[in-house]
Amino acid sequence: MRTHADLVVTAMRLERAAEAGPAPAQTAQRLQALKLLVGDVVARVEAALPGLADGGPGVAAQAARHLLAAGGKRVRPLLVVLAARAAGGTRSGTLAEESLAQAAELVHAATLLHDDVLDDGRTRRGMPAARMLWGNAASVLGGDFLLVRALELTAAAGVPHALDELLGAIGRMIDGEALQLEHRGRADLDVAGYREVVDGKTASLFAWCGKAGARLAHASEPLVAALGQYGLHLGRAFQIVDDVLDVEGDPRALGKSVLVDLHEGKLTLPVLYALDATPALRGLLSDCAGVDAPESLVDAVVEAVHASQAARRARADAVRETGLAQAALDGLAASPFREALIYIARELCARVA
Repeated sequence: MRTHADLVVTAMRLERAAEAGPAPAQTAQRLQALKLLVGDVVARVEAALPGLADGGPGVAAQAARHLLAAGGKRVRPLLVVLAARAAGGTRSGTLAEESLAQAAELVHAATLLHDDVLDDGRTRRGMPAARMLWGNAASVLGGDFLLVRALELTAAAGVPHALDELLGAIGRMIDGEALQLEHRGRADLDVAGYREVVDGKTASLFAWCGKAGARLAHASEPLVAALGQYGLHLGRAFQIVDDVLDVEGDPRALGKSVLVDLHEGKLTLPVLYALDATPALRGLLSDCAGVDAPESLVDAVVEAVHASQAARRARADAVRETGLAQAALDGLAASPFREALIYIARELCARVA
């Protein structure tokens, strides 16, 4: 049976951890059930994604399908399904469950199509960005089309409050993107502003995934709120980790270039912490924006970030957010699905340990 690659990796790591635990046989049995049930649902969701672009208008549909067929981590659909199961939902995939999981990925894909236009992106997931093949207008329209499809799927799922909450999340994503755009190429964003950007652009959709999963399970409002908080803190940690990897990551291991945010004029958390320690760095940052920025200048900024221990401070923030994500699950009953959510948070932070 086909199982989603990310879930397989997570399950394998859980299995290795379970070998040292008090009841490895029981843990292995639970994990096998997790792979067979949740992995199958996520696999069906992923297989259906490219076809969701069908019926769109011309090149907009081509741009949307191009991105959806390029693969991805599919963290957000996985979160919807795991949250539903952790909240006590059905153990067999339902149309509503698959629809909300698909909607989560479509919203994310829409933001990527839009981001590539805003950032003059040339590649995405190892392939030419849609804008490079069909133009900026097609990429924007493709993103708009995917947002509409996501809203249609959410409405059709018929899960109370899911549509209103998704509309709210999309609104916060737009606010976060607008705030980041306002400060692009400038060194006047502070840490509070950065957190506002992250909560909007990244964490709001993660939070919706947790809440949508809980609502699928007809969970109580406290459990809905708890899984929303899990998603919020997980999304914050997810973005902070990406920021650290942008200045410290190995391009070969990441499968993408580093220093992208600096070239795009975005102030990330490690850079902001470096500014606290080295105010003179502020004068260099605006000159780093753009693909034609001298590498020597970018290297100087990165060296200043390393010397200031700013990435270390940012990693500590990611660890704290991960701990808050795990703590949000304290009210959920013990299950392999809750265990998987906890371990996903730990593994996320381990990327920059």
